[in-house]
Order: sequence, then C-alpha cells, then structure tokens
Amino acid sequence: MSSVQVAEVSETDPLTLSAWILTQQHKSVGARGRLTVLLNAIGVGCKFVSSAVRRAGLAGMMGMAGSSNVQGEDQKKLDLVANEVFKNSLRRSGQCCILVTEEEDEPIFIEEPFRGDYAVVFDPLDGSSNIDCGVSVGTIFGIYKAKNPGSGKYTLEDVMRPGTEMVAAGYCMYGSMSYMMITTGKGVAGFTLDPTLGEFVITHPNVQVPTRGPIYSINEGNAINWDAGTHNNGKPYSLRYVGSMVADVHRTLLYGGIFMYPADKKNTKGKLRVLYECFPMAMLVEQAGGKATTGTKRSLETMPDSIHDRAPIYLGSKEEVELIEQFKKEAGHLQIEDEYSISPVQDGHAMLPEFKQVSSNASKQAGRWPGGQRSQLKSQCRASVFRCFLIDTFGREQLREGAGVLDVAGGQGELAFELLNLNGIPATVLEPRQLELQKRCKRLLAGSCVSSSAFSSHNDCQRHKQEGVGQCATVTVASQLPVNLQLPDHLRLAVTPALAACLSANSSSAGSAVKGNLRHLELEEEAQAFSSVPAEWPTAFHHAQQQAQLSKWSNLGAFHEPDEEVEQQSFEQDEALSSSAGLSSLANGPGEPISRATPPPHDKLAAPMRRKAVAWSISVDTDSDTDGEDNLWSRPGTTPAVANSTLAAVASSQLRDLSQQQAAEVKDAAAAWRRFTECSIVVGIHPDQATDFIVELAIAQGKPFAVVPCCVYSCEFPRRMLDGRPVTTYQQLLQYLVAKDPARIRIATLPFQGRNKPRSKRSSKVPGSRKARDQQQHSVAGAPRKHAELYAAVDAADHADSNGSIHAAANAAAATRPAAARPAAARPAIYISPAKKPEILAPAGGWPQLRAAVENGADAVYLGLSDFNARARAVNFVPDELPEVMEYLHGRGVRGYVVLNILVYDDEMQQMQERIRQVAAAGVDAVIVQDLGVVELIRRIAPNLHIHGSTQMTITSPEGAEFARQLGVSRVVVGRELSVREISKVSAGSAAAVEAFVHGALCVSYSGQCFSSEAWGGRSANRGQCAQACRLPYGLLVDGVLRELGDVQYLLSPQDLAAVSLVPELIQAGVGCFKIEGRLKGPEYVAATVQVYRRAVDAAWAALVESSTSEEASGAQADGQQSAAQAADAGRLQLSDGEWRDLQQVFARGQDGEHSGLTPGFLEGSKHQRLVRGRNPRHRGSFVGTVQRVTREGIVVALQQPIQRGFGVVFDQGDPQREEQGGQVFNVRDAGSGAELESGSAGTAVFLGFGRGQIDLRQVQPGQLIWQTKNPVLEGRLKSSYDGLSAAAQRRLPVAVSVTATLGAPLRVVLTDSQGCSGSGETGVAVALASGRPLTAGELQKGVGQNLGGEAPLAAASWDFSGCDFSAGLFVPAAAVKEARRQAVGALLTARQRPAEAAAHELRHDDVLGGIVAGIRAAGGANLAAEAAWGQEQDGAASADSSSSSGSSGAVPALRVLCRSRAQVDAALTLPWLREVVLDFLEVHGLKEACASVRESGRRVVVATPRILKPDEERLWLFYLRLGADALLLRSAGLLHHLMELGGPGADVEGSEWPVPELHGDFSLNAANGVTADLLLRSGLSRLAPTHDCNSAQLTRMAHLLGSRACQLEIILHQHLPIFHTEHCVFCRFLSDGNDYRDCGHPCETSTLHLRDDKGKDHLVLADMGCRNTVFNAAAQSGLPHLPEFVSAGIRCFRVELVDESPDHVPELLERYNNALHAATTGSSTGRQAMQETWRWIQELPDANGRPHGVSLGSLESRGERAAGSMKPTAASLR
Repeated sequence: MSSVQVAEVSETDPLTLSAWILTQQHKSVGARGRLTVLLNAIGVGCKFVSSAVRRAGLAGMMGMAGSSNVQGEDQKKLDLVANEVFKNSLRRSGQCCILVTEEEDEPIFIEEPFRGDYAVVFDPLDGSSNIDCGVSVGTIFGIYKAKNPGSGKYTLEDVMRPGTEMVAAGYCMYGSMSYMMITTGKGVAGFTLDPTLGEFVITHPNVQVPTRGPIYSINEGNAINWDAGTHNNGKPYSLRYVGSMVADVHRTLLYGGIFMYPADKKNTKGKLRVLYECFPMAMLVEQAGGKATTGTKRSLETMPDSIHDRAPIYLGSKEEVELIEQFKKEAGHLQIEDEYSISPVQDGHAMLPEFKQVSSNASKQAGRWPGGQRSQLKSQCRASVFRCFLIDTFGREQLREGAGVLDVAGGQGELAFELLNLNGIPATVLEPRQLELQKRCKRLLAGSCVSSSAFSSHNDCQRHKQEGVGQCATVTVASQLPVNLQLPDHLRLAVTPALAACLSANSSSAGSAVKGNLRHLELEEEAQAFSSVPAEWPTAFHHAQQQAQLSKWSNLGAFHEPDEEVEQQSFEQDEALSSSAGLSSLANGPGEPISRATPPPHDKLAAPMRRKAVAWSISVDTDSDTDGEDNLWSRPGTTPAVANSTLAAVASSQLRDLSQQQAAEVKDAAAAWRRFTECSIVVGIHPDQATDFIVELAIAQGKPFAVVPCCVYSCEFPRRMLDGRPVTTYQQLLQYLVAKDPARIRIATLPFQGRNKPRSKRSSKVPGSRKARDQQQHSVAGAPRKHAELYAAVDAADHADSNGSIHAAANAAAATRPAAARPAAARPAIYISPAKKPEILAPAGGWPQLRAAVENGADAVYLGLSDFNARARAVNFVPDELPEVMEYLHGRGVRGYVVLNILVYDDEMQQMQERIRQVAAAGVDAVIVQDLGVVELIRRIAPNLHIHGSTQMTITSPEGAEFARQLGVSRVVVGRELSVREISKVSAGSAAAVEAFVHGALCVSYSGQCFSSEAWGGRSANRGQCAQACRLPYGLLVDGVLRELGDVQYLLSPQDLAAVSLVPELIQAGVGCFKIEGRLKGPEYVAATVQVYRRAVDAAWAALVESSTSEEASGAQADGQQSAAQAADAGRLQLSDGEWRDLQQVFARGQDGEHSGLTPGFLEGSKHQRLVRGRNPRHRGSFVGTVQRVTREGIVVALQQPIQRGFGVVFDQGDPQREEQGGQVFNVRDAGSGAELESGSAGTAVFLGFGRGQIDLRQVQPGQLIWQTKNPVLEGRLKSSYDGLSAAAQRRLPVAVSVTATLGAPLRVVLTDSQGCSGSGETGVAVALASGRPLTAGELQKGVGQNLGGEAPLAAASWDFSGCDFSAGLFVPAAAVKEARRQAVGALLTARQRPAEAAAHELRHDDVLGGIVAGIRAAGGANLAAEAAWGQEQDGAASADSSSSSGSSGAVPALRVLCRSRAQVDAALTLPWLREVVLDFLEVHGLKEACASVRESGRRVVVATPRILKPDEERLWLFYLRLGADALLLRSAGLLHHLMELGGPGADVEGSEWPVPELHGDFSLNAANGVTADLLLRSGLSRLAPTHDCNSAQLTRMAHLLGSRACQLEIILHQHLPIFHTEHCVFCRFLSDGNDYRDCGHPCETSTLHLRDDKGKDHLVLADMGCRNTVFNAAAQSGLPHLPEFVSAGIRCFRVELVDESPDHVPELLERYNNALHAATTGSSTGRQAMQETWRWIQELPDANGRPHGVSLGSLESRGERAAGSMKPTAASLR
C-alpha cells in the first residue's frame, strides 16, 4: 500500500530530474548553478549504474571481485563498477573538491582543473551482497559545501562535519524500477526512471512520511545482542526487512513505520557508516517530516570520528521514532546481564518491598535454565499484547504522561512485572496481604476515618503526652497522604462534620492540642482553618450520619474497627455494620437524633479539603457494649472537649496494643496510596475482593482501571453478595466490576496459556497428562473483551452466544426460540392481520433462473432488461423477449415485475418513455422504480401500470412510504436496515403495500446512498454499475495509528441475510411480499432459496389462519400479542442442519466455523459484532472443518460436516486476496485405520486425497479452515427441480373443471382458476343416448384429461359432474369432448390475459415527455419575482423576515459553507462577505449554540437534517424546528413529506416557537434529471442540490431544462464525497465488544477513525446521532474547472462542504473559492490562473492525520459509462 500522493506523469509536459533541479535553483536567490551541475552529474551516474545492474547477469558482472573494501567486506564486481562510475562522473562535473566512498580507504582529493567547492560522500552500491539474487540495491549520497569555497584550500575538515551541515542528499534504488529520492533542504522529491525516455521523471513531488506506520524493519538475526530499549517493541507491527538499506528506507518513506539498525554487543558503535549512510538517509527522512535518531540524540548532530565511522540509527515515522526514544529512556529499568536474563536497575526511585520481590522473581523466571529463552519470549509477547491493549483502550498519551501503572496483584506479582516492566512502563505492585488490611486501606485511601494507631506509633504518642499534648490519639493527620486527593461532595459531608464536632472544643487545651498536633505534622494552614470552626457545628454530626447512611459511600465513612464477630461476615456486610456502628457510637444513640441539628455550610466544610486532602482518625473502644448506655454527646453539660478526652482515654489501651503490629501495615498502606495517586492507570490482576475496593477508589480518583482476569478458581467459586445481589460466578464478578463505571473500567483477556491453571488432585502429579490439559482448557472463564482479534479467545460457546452466530447449531436454536423470547426488535410493534397470503418474489437474471423460480414455487419474479436496471452485470433479458417471458409466467400463474430501478439522466428520458410503453404493452404486472421523475413519467404514460418503489428510494419510515404512495407508488421496498419492529410501524403508518428483503446479499451502505463506485471507479451504483467497494480490504486507523487486526481486512463486508426463522413475525408485521435478492446468482441458488421460503411462508400462513379461525370459533377475547406469538411459534419452519448447509452451499460469505455467512441482518436490530466479521468478502460454500496435519499424500481434516469423493474444497489461508489452494476430493479415508470411506461424517477425522498436481501441499498448513465449494449431489438435486422436467412434472396452474351434459344439448366444459377467470367450450354435436355402454364420470374425466390435454400449463384441481345426467345413458364422441376442452383452455387463457392487458389500457402514444418538459420550462417564467427578491437579498444584508432564498440568473452567485464543527463555524464567521452557513453537526452537540452564534453575526443559518429517519425517530423534526434556523437542509423525502403535511414553510407548529422554515433539498434526494428536480421543487423545496451521480455536463443540462429556475439549483463545489452511509457502525464493531449504542461505550466520541484502502488513501469515518456511519472520500472533489459553465447555465448557489479540515485552513479555502466564483461571474482573465493555483493549494491540504490526499473532479468528471460486457462477469454467466 502506498501512502503518498503519486503524481500523474504528463505525456506532453513531463517534469524531469534536470528540470526539477533547475526549478529549485530558480527558487534560491543568488544560486549560480554549481549544485545544479553536480546533481545532474549524480543523476547521470545513477542512470549508468541502473543500466549496469539490469544487465549484470548477462554481462558477467555478478559475483565476487576477489577483494575487500576498507570495512573488511567482500567486494562484488558491481561494487567496483559503480564506484568507478561515480568517481568519474563527479570528477568530470568540475564541482567537487573531496570524495569519500565506502569502497576506498582514504578520501579522494580532486585535482585542478576539475576541482570545485563541494564534498560528496557516497556508498556506490548499498546492499550489493544481495545483488546475485536480484534484491533491490542502491546508491546513497550526501553533499557538503566546503567551509572556505573558492579558496582552493580543502582539508578533511570539509567532510568531518555533522549531518546538519549537508546541503543535499539522496539515494537511487535499482530494482523492478529505478527510483531516486532527493532533497536540497526544501522537502523531498521522488523520481522514476522512464526507460523509454532515459530520464528520471518526477512521480512523488512532495514525499511525506506518515506520522505513524505499521511496519518495522530490522535484522532480527541480531536480536540476541540488542540493548533493552530496542527489545521493547510495544504494539504488534509487521516485519519487513530486505537487507538493503536503500530498499528498506524507501519503503519506510512511502508507507511509514521505522527502520532500525541498532548497536549491539558485537558492534557497540553500530554498523552503518555515519557519513554516507546515516547522514543522507536521516536528512531525507527529516525533510519528509520524519525523524532520525541514534537512540540517544538526533542522528544529524553526530560528529564522526573518521570518514568510515559507524553509528546506530533509528529513522522513520516521527511518532514511531519517538516511541523508540521513550523505550531507550525507560530502558534504565532494565539491563542486559546475559542472554535473555533481565533484572531491575535502581533509578533513584524508592521501590516497594513487593516490587523488589517481583523483580527478583521475574529475573529468576527469565534466567537461563532449560526453556528459559522460550519463556522470556512468551513473556515479551504477552507484554507486547498487553501494552497494545493499554494503548488501544486508554490512549498513548495517558501512558506517557502518567507515572506508570499500579498493579493490584496476587502472589508475588511476577505477572505484573512481566506485563508492565517488560514494556518499559514504570510499574509498582500493591498487594494487600490480609482482608483486615484491605479494609483499612479502603478507608485510608478513600480519605475516611480509621483507627488513630494507623498513623501514630506508640513512641510518638508517648512523646506527645510528655509535651502536654493529651489529645494526640483523638485527632491526627496522615502526613504521608498526597495533596491531590479529591473526595466526592457526599463523602465530605459524611466525614468532615464529625471532625468539626471534635475540633470545635471550647477548652483552650483542646484547641492547643489540635494546633500542636497539626503543627507537628507541618499543616498549619489546615490547623488554622479547622481551629476556627463555629461552635454550632457539633449539632450537624447526626445530619452527616444520615447523609452517610443514604450514600453509597457510607461504607467508606467508618469510624471504628469491626470486632471479630463482624469480621467473620462477608466483606460487604462488614462494611455496612462497621459504618453504622461507628456512627451510632458517636451520635446520640440508635435512633436518637439531636434536636436543632443544623447542617454545616457546605462551602466552609469543603474549603480546607479542596486545598489539601487529609485523612482524620477517631478511635473508639469497639469491645465495649454501648447499647443501653447514654451517649457522650447526649449527656447534660458534656462539651466536645470532655467528650474528646473521654474518647482518648477509652482508646489509649487500644493504641498500646495495636500500634506496634499496625505500624508496618500503615507504612505499607501509605506507600501504596502514594503509588496509587501517582499512577496513570490502575491494573487489577487476579480480580477478587481486593480488586473490588481498588476499583471504587479508581473511580473516585478518575483513574482508568484495566482488569486482567487471568486467574482461575480451582474450586467452587466463592459466593458473595455485592450491592445486595448474589455473585456466584467469575463472569458475574467481572460484570459487576465493569458496571461500576463502564467508561473507565475495561477487561482485557490476554493469552496466559499454562498460567494459574488448576489441576485436580488426581492429575496434579502429571501436569502434562491429557486429563490435566482438558481440565485446564475447560476451566478458563469467559470474559467480556475488546478487540478479540488482538487478544486471547474466550470460551467458544460464550463467544458464539454473544455474537449470535448462525452456525448450524445456532440456527437450530434460533429457529426453536419462542417468539416471546426473541429480541424486541425482532417482534412487530403493531400486529397487522394480513388480508392475503404473502407473495414470494424471486430473482431472475436469465431464463434458467426464471424457470428455477417458477418450478420451485415462486409467486412472482423480478427481472431486468438490457438497460435501466441496477444489475448491469446480469445476463438479463432483451426487450423483445418480454412478451414471451410474460406469456410463460402468466400461463403458470406467476406475476412478472420489470426493474427500471436506476437514476435516469435528461438525455435518456426519451428512451425511457419508449421503454415504458414497451413494458406496459407486454402485460408486465408492475415495474420497480427508483427515479421519482420516472415515476411521474410512468404515471402519465401508463396510468394503469403498477409502480413499486425500489429499495434504492431509501424508504425507512411511514412518511417516506406515504411520500412515494402519493406520487403513484403502490408498493414500497423498505430498507434492509429496518428491524421487524420498525417494518411493522411502516406498514401501519402508510397505505402503501410493504415488500421486504428476506434473503441474499446485504449492502453495507443504504441503497441509493452509496457513492463509492462513483468516486473511485467512475461507475455509479445508482446506475447499476456497482464496483462493490464494500467488499475490498481496508486498514483501520485509530487516532492515526494503523490497528493490527490479523486476518480481519474486510471491515465493510457484511455477511448475508437469511430470515427463514422470522417469516411468521414478518407476516404479522404487514410484509406482503418476501423478496429474495440475487439476480447475479445462478439457478441453483434461486431453486434452493425459493424452496425454503415457499415452505416457510406456507407453514406460517397456515398457522396464522388456523389461529384466527380458532379464535373466531371460540369467541374468546385472547391476549393479542400472546396469541400472535403462539401462532408464530406454531408456524415457524424448523430447518435441519443439512438444510442450513444447503443454503450456505448455494451462496454465503462464510467467515469461520462459527459464522457461516448467513445472519438475520438488521431484522433483529443492530448486532454489529455479528453482521461484519471481516475475514472473507465472497462466497466460498459451507464450512467443512479444520486441517489437522499435512502429509505427502494428502491432508488430514477434522470434519464438522459430511464430505465425500468428488466434492470440491478450498483451503482458507486467511487472505482471500491471494490465490487459494483447492480442488476436487479424489478419495476419503479414515485418518486412523486408513480404510477407504464412501464419505466422512461430522465429528470424525479423515484423510482427503487429491489428484496429482491439483494442490500445492506446501501452501496448506495445520489450523487452516476448509470450505466446500462444490457439492455435485446438491447441484444435481436442485437442477432436477427445474431442468429436464417432463410435461407432467412441470408447474401447472390449478383450475376447477365443471362438465355439463344433458340429452339433446352440447356437452359443456368450464375451467375456472383461483382468480375467478374462466373459459368454456362446447361439443359440436349434441349429447345422445348410448347404444352400448353409457358414459361414466371416470370416462369423462379421462377424456378431459388431468392436465387438460397438455396444450397449456394447466391441471385439474377439482372436478364437478353435478350437471351430468349419467342415469339417462349418455353418449358423446371422445373427439368432441377433446374439442370442447380445447375451446375451454383457449377461452381461459384469453380471460387470464385481460388483467395483464390492463397495464396497456389507456396507454398513451403521444410525446408525453415533451409535454412535461414544456411545463417545466413554462414554470420557470413564473419565478421571476422570486429571482428579484433573491438579487436584492444578496446585494444587501440578509433580511430578517426573508422567507425565500431562491436564486436569480441575473444576481451575483453566492457561496455558502457547510461546517461540521464549532471551530469551523467560528473560522468561517471571520469572513465578512459570507452570508449563509450550513450546520451539519452529526452528533448535534453544540448545534443550538452554533445556531445562535451564526444568527448573532447577522448571517443566515441553515441546519442539515439526517439522511435516514426511522419510525422511532420521527419526532426529531420537532428538535430541528426548535432551533429556529432560517432553513432546513432536508436529506430525507419522508421528512419533506411530514413538514409539508404540517403546512410547509411558514406554518406554525404546536410545540415549537418557530414556524416551519424554508426547505432546501440535498443530494440524497437523488435528483438526476429535470423532471425529478421539478417534482421536488413543486413539493415544497426552494433550493435543491442534485445527486452526486450527475457529472458537470448533466448538471448543466438540468439547469438549462429548468430555465430561470436554475437559480434554485445548488452545486456542491467542494467536498469529500460521502462514499458510504451505513447503519453498520465501524466504531462499535472494531473499537468495542458491544452490539449497539447500549453497550459499545461510545468509542465514536473519543476516537478518530479512518479506513485505509489498498492505494494508501485514508477515508474518514464519522458517526451521527443515530449511530450511523458516513465514510468520506480521502481525496477532495472540486468543481473549479467547471465553475464558468455552471454560472453560464444560470446556477447561482454554490456550497463548500468541510469535513475534518483544520479551522486554520477554512478562511483561505473559502476566500479562494469566493474569488474563483467572482472571476467566473465577471469573466476575469486572471480567473483561470487563480483556479489553477487554488487547485494546487487544495491538493496539499492535509487530513486530520496530517496527510494530504489530493483533489480531483470526482463525480463531476464527464466519463462514459462502462459497457456491461466490460465488467466482471458473474459466476452464473460463466456456467
């Protein structure tokens, strides 16, 4: 992937290296051209060496020269050739004074007359050791200017200088192409050698190294000798190492990342030469925006000791190099003593005892013993993954800024050392050793009151008493606590009033004691603050007690230590009891509140706490029983001082007993608290009760907390009560912890294989036993995790359940799940009783698919013609075939719909008019349409032809359905993003019939709103030429960093839809047509899917009818929802595992063993984790199993489904872009016995053999997945259902046969179908008496025939002979009966054609389109008044009461800007000429304030509304009205319909103080022609932006058609095209474990996301208020070159859309466009040049990550559409 903008090489004006050098010379004032000559000489040398390299093998220049250079390296022949070439070329240039080359020991001083003023250092052929195997090599050079130019005195000092004094540098790489990168200190330019021209031509005009990159380049063969900082690689990267510095640096320049050649034990100074390798490359990288360092300082600042001096180097992306520098700096914590032996180094830090134990343990663990190196490598792997987790979850900056990570660990904390210190993250370990200490720490760290002995030693107390401080045990302060502790307000109330009660003593002795005590601890400021506490505060203590008991923090406000009896209870109960007991002992007594209790002033209480957080302590005797005794505070005359003295006396004995044993614990706790407050992230390992309280403290301090659940309980999980709820499993404990604060607390599951695994007593002596391993595997507890692809997998069953996979077993479970237990989104919100059985609508891409659909039970088919359909790649039908197709369908009782479902341009409308007539005349039952202008045209040409609204209309709400219905659409296809619940609301809210997709491919973007093909391929999806950009691989950039996702590459490729199990609910939701997607698929797919849905609909309908009938018969008033749910369960089709596999086999984008490729899509609501898995974008088949091992003869496979000889398989290597191994199975044998098998069954291991040469077994590896690509048995069965059927087996229309026969009258045959159509026939002779055997009913039935003679696809379903008087002995000739039958069949077929011919009834053959166009042009003349108003408004200030902003062809064109952030708005408002601002805040945060700001500036404010509005979002219109905008930019036809129903612009609306404002329409309304534009403008819009599918010529044509109303069109002059608009949330899927907004944690609010395509372009992803994602094209699209055309066409409104442009660039961008618009209007001669300058300026505008992506015409470029034959053929067409 290239990450740089590659310039297009002009064929008529190429910029060569020589021309570029001259250009650089002209830019330098005073330049005399000497450097120009020198650089040209280097270019000539590079061309010669390039030629030599290419012909080296043929010219005999390969191999060794038999000598070595000064470095002691063997010289190749080409080394010597290249050296001589450059020496001669540089010498002849006449510009050099000194040459330094790698190949020669001494510098070369150039003699007169060839001497110049420049010193050149160079490596003539870097990487030449690899030349014999064809690896890329290159030349590196750097140039100094002599210190005394022109003096003629040149010494070695002219070369022995730091790299900062170089004036130019570069390299030339020789490989498949020859590339030269060069810098003269003003950026980096790249050139490619054109072999036809023999010149270097510029291809990379401004090389910029990405700030971050996913690739590292280093010789890992020397890893054993590296230093510690180099070992610490942090996050996972991709290794790419060629061994040629030029090639590796070239890749780093283009793609980003880091190149490293560190010092090691063997090469202590490094290996690369400073002058001619390190300096030139460092200069290039720095000029390209990167960084280069030796690990300790900037590379270019190195001072060489000799001309061949060496140095280490790290260069590349700036942030990656800075990360290395950080690692090197942090490497002081580690030192290399010996091979892989790591030990801590004191860095002046006071380390806790636990940390020392950890360190020694880790050193021992990683030392040299058998397997020690392997263990260390695993540790580093875990450490790297964990660091990645911390960076991904909490951000890189948080790790850098904080003092490290605190680990709350069990055991000796060795895991913490392994995970944290090996990453270079300063880490400390807090290990609360006892539950008692944990509780004390909890109170201490939360700032609450604990025993005073926790802070004063016995000796200190004795000393205080000797000094006369008698109250020292009563009130003390923990001096060790930090000053930055912030407590919640309610916690302050719970603690501080009690302290105030003690401190408000009236006696001077108490006051002096307090002062003395505080002075002793050097906290005089706090002493003064608390000594002046008002006397009335003691009465507030009980108020604080009540507050504490009501607060969730009450357990932190404990004032005494619990006794032994309480200690034995659960942790939570103990906390609650200790809190209540302590408070009661100091208050009036249980239940006795103090009268006149006055709450203390909160601000006075909190003030000292804000200045410095302190922990106070009060000691009471918990052994004494206070029940029944008077409380100290309630005794008459008891003052606080007396109470304090009494409390001190009671506590003194406790102090003596406890102070000694608690001193050490207190010291540890204080040190732990210090570490806690200094750290930036808290990590809890082995989460248990200890983790619980640390989590609470982390929340209180606002610190992120990472839980690392790597422990496994070997026995039954210790049950406990947490927050009053029982916690009985490890999973519940984790959920309990996360629920405390989901935004800060995250769970990481890391690959701790073999750690802390319990063993049963029986297997403990044999750790490697199979039983022990099984127990270990099954004991791992699943846990929620982030980025499952990066971290260890959890239990498969939990994983499958959480993701709702549609594996065969999961499908069966889903199908059997009761309706009431299904997600609410999968149940109708409104139950609708359908009037008729739903229709099954099947796709028909050609005749085979058509027959497959009909023969397998479809009620209708939809098909496309050779034009105007959204599947241009399908085989389709030619228009002349249509009558034959419709006759075939109608003869079998099947309806036929023709798709005209694309946008149509103005120049195609005449052809569309003829196509409509042709379709209607052929008897088509309905047409499926997208374009609103085509709807209008059909309604006028063929008023009786039914119109169905395509899913391309983007109908997602009842209002959208009603808008379409009022235009003439009788049925709408709702968006595939709707749930069952939402579909039911659309059905109930509109009179239009509803059709829904139930099976097939899912587009990631809303249909009709995808412009990726338009942006990238010049082929519009709205025109039937989708390039399937959603099925391409993308990289995920999170905050500018490329996220490593393993084999997950297809981030926008959804799995397919399968709604078999939801058929009953869909019927109840009002869906009248079940649509199967797939006009590009083959007949087998059509046959299989129609079969399944035929059965599903029949079963569901029968159950619903039976339920309704039974209710009517019983007359009981049943619960409607319950009854409907029961009916749904009764009618649900239960597919077997084999039937699910058949559906997967015909088409499914299977991902892995758990995700078969078929899902319910959005019908059950958003489930982002399930919808997109990202491993595979295409159909493979059904999942077979996993490779166990590979032998010379074949492959051993663990089967998950049966397989037999002749089946086709493919091996999944995790990279679908590469060619995959696969073929036909030649034989199947038992893996154990080797016995030949007919087929392998699921759950067994078999050996699969293949034909010789069919598979490259070297490419197949154990663990790879296997997919079944071909199943001949299934294919044969499906093909037999539609192909080669006998006449009797073919589908026939059932009819009722009635025969009448009486003497003397003709025999009459009447045929009647299910629609009531009938036909009759009579015999030509009368019925006579039989002279022999009379006629019987059986003979008459045989004469008419069961298949009615076979002339037509009819079959007798019932017989009626009641009109035959068989008793009279009747006789009719057999030939006469057959003739009557033929007449009846013909009459029935004629009658059946009448409804079909209704479409052609009233068909108009005049020029309807011409009349419509004339009306449009006439309407333009009526708009002159509006034009004048617009001109006045634009010439002056915007009028406050102006309600129209329609344009005028005579007025000055206006430019408005669309902003997506407040900063962009503020920047735009600095421009005085700007009159209108459009606000498109996707998250709507700050929208109201931004509106007010724009209004206050005197500008018009327009607010953009969402593209998608679903039924549950229908009230959003009120929110937008209340903003009081001057206009609303509407992107949804449903919202337009609703606002017009409210009365339109100017109408007052209940609930809003603002009336409905002016309405503008945006591109998403898809106006592609003048008819559609006119329709929308007549629907209430005053301004309209046409669709992005129109190019500049089509926009101009539309403007001409509208005439003077062209001023109402708006052209988006500058934008980043919104290529995808999706319901699928990329943030939720890949930055969380959630399935929707309820459990994703909203990463879209904290992370910036880009998708990097295979060309290195980064496309921004934004999420809106509905969690829908919009992906914006990386390259900007500009209409500057076509601006004069637009102005000439009468267009007067232009828009500049901002996405993530920096506010710093906004004013200049708008000024440039405004100037260009003015120039286009006035015809200024300088306008074109200014536009070109603006184009170049825009091309360099960076995105949010600092990378420019250029500019293009994009969709505005006039390009011919691709012919259907030139596009990729479908699989169906290749058969």
